[in-house]
Amino acid sequence: MAKSKKPAKKPSRAAGSANVRLYTLEVGLLSGPVTDAFVKKNPVVTRTIDIRGDQTLQDLHHAIFDAFDREEEHMYEFQLGKKPMDPNGPRYVLPSAFGMDLGNVKPPAGRVTDTTLDALGLKVGRRFGYWFDFGDDWWHQINVMAIQDKAPPGKYPKVVKREGESPPQYADLDEEEEEEDNDAQELQGSSAADAACLVGELHLSKGDYQMAVEAFTRAIENHPTADVYQGRAKAYRGLAEQDERKAQEMRRDA
Repeated sequence: MAKSKKPAKKPSRAAGSANVRLYTLEVGLLSGPVTDAFVKKNPVVTRTIDIRGDQTLQDLHHAIFDAFDREEEHMYEFQLGKKPMDPNGPRYVLPSAFGMDLGNVKPPAGRVTDTTLDALGLKVGRRFGYWFDFGDDWWHQINVMAIQDKAPPGKYPKVVKREGESPPQYADLDEEEEEEDNDAQELQGSSAADAACLVGELHLSKGDYQMAVEAFTRAIENHPTADVYQGRAKAYRGLAEQDERKAQEMRRDA
């Protein structure tokens, strides 16, 4: 996935006299390319953000991006299914991804640039997912902690609480592996393989077979199991079927 430099930060909106809701959201890091040393030191990494109901999911993304001290932009989406990592539920994506044909994957419900927090019909206790950088697979769970009927005066969105350090956006995983003993490496490999296998299954469900192949391959390199080999085989079959359809289309058009 091509990287882009961090865009100029959008000015925050100040609350006026209108009755606009204020949402308090806890954003917790679920998974990503972090080292075992980081996880041991930071077992919980969360950021609590206040954001107005008339602000968009794009505004929320910028707030999360800054709260986790990230430096380079990548593609992202919000998933509001029955669980935080549910590609079959309503998905809100970048405008450039809105019209993409992903086969049998459910079309996006809206664009992050147009969808406000109020439009989502959120309630206290609701959980949903935020997926940043489809290559490195940074997954976050967002919990709706509180909703106020009227936002107090101030600039939003803003971070009101931090727990844990921000992980490096690009961790040097190879260096850590050289420093750990064999037992620690085996434990890390098993954990990384489980995460990569889950990511592979998510890519499979979306029809993104190339990304699924890469995820299952990472799982095989860390901790080969029958399940991850079977998952990669499914991904390869999906790619083969896509190629076969493309070949048939080209023959018809010739």
